[in-house]
Amino acid sequence: MKKFYFVVLSFSLGLNLNMAQTILTKANHAPLVGDVFKTRQCDSTGLTPGASGAGATWTFTMSIRTPTTTYNGVTVASTGTVAASYPSASVAVQSGTNNSFYSSTTNALSYWGGNLPIKISGINVTTTYASPAVYATYSMALNSTSAAAVSGTVSAGGINGSFTGTSTTIGDGTGTLILPSRTFSNCLRVMTTQTLNFSVTFPPANGTVFQTTYDYYNVISKSPLFTILDALVTATVAGSPQSSSYYLATINSDYLTVGINETTKEISNLNLYPNPAKANFNLSFVNENAENASYEMINALGQTIKKENLGSEKGNIKYNISLEGIDSGIYFVKIYVGNSTSVKKITVQ
Repeated sequence: MKKFYFVVLSFSLGLNLNMAQTILTKANHAPLVGDVFKTRQCDSTGLTPGASGAGATWTFTMSIRTPTTTYNGVTVASTGTVAASYPSASVAVQSGTNNSFYSSTTNALSYWGGNLPIKISGINVTTTYASPAVYATYSMALNSTSAAAVSGTVSAGGINGSFTGTSTTIGDGTGTLILPSRTFSNCLRVMTTQTLNFSVTFPPANGTVFQTTYDYYNVISKSPLFTILDALVTATVAGSPQSSSYYLATINSDYLTVGINETTKEISNLNLYPNPAKANFNLSFVNENAENASYEMINALGQTIKKENLGSEKGNIKYNISLEGIDSGIYFVKIYVGNSTSVKKITVQ
């Protein structure tokens, strides 16, 4: 039931995109087939969502794990036999064998169920909503609220049952988000809560799922920059009380580079080719005043992995850059000529 949205690596708005007000609409929020979103899990001690209301500052200090989890927007039909259970959904968000199902209009985003992020007694749980949760009412800003009564069926290890409950989403805060090595201003925090009361007949079990998700958005990214998920299941199974909790903090894998604009107007005739590149690429530009030039390659974590001084020759300049030892992926090449700086993106195959 966790909400998954998708990455937009760059808008043509420049490096200071944080200045724009973050308001969620169908165009910049709802999942679409073909969208891709990647996250990394964060480890921290005593991590809390922080204050609500206007003018908040959310500071998170944590270690970020290396493995990346990828979420893909796919057609509902491509999810296989489970697709028939979600006739009202228009898109599925898939990670491995897990799916979440959504539909959207210009006014709202609805969630129709899928795999829960929490297990009950070690068993995977799947929900199918007859009355969907409303995860956003567009346009969504501070204090925007959507609420819905939800109901449907639940399945765990071949055991089926039903549930009823409530879902509420609110834009509960705006402010500054401080993540390791990067700060985002004018962010919107969206808090989604669900309470689901479930019951199954064999073995006899009943209980409640409580889930709260905090998503931190900035206008430069269609996906959350940071997410905190907190869930708890309390149940009585065959007369035995049980409980299970789940806590997860994830960060947008590309948060250090998301929104970085590729600029070329300050450096004359700047070009980078071939792109995509394999063994090497060419960097060309005009150094009109014989100023000192250099470049650096930056990976998706914001780390400089290669840099060179290119000298100060005047005129039309072309350098061949070796990619030996550099893994496949997306990188940013930052070029300096005197006091001018430009950034271009390159894909290494």
